[in-house]
Amino acid sequence: MATLFPFLLLTLLGSIIAVVVVKLMQNMNVVD
Repeated sequence: MATLFPFLLLTLLGSIIAVVVVKLMQNMNVVD
């Protein structure tokens, strides 16, 4: 389990970053 934890944390961080990037792009498109 100890070796799986960092990978899980990285996946979670990656998904959060992806959501933030998508929201930022949507905001930019909305500003137009």
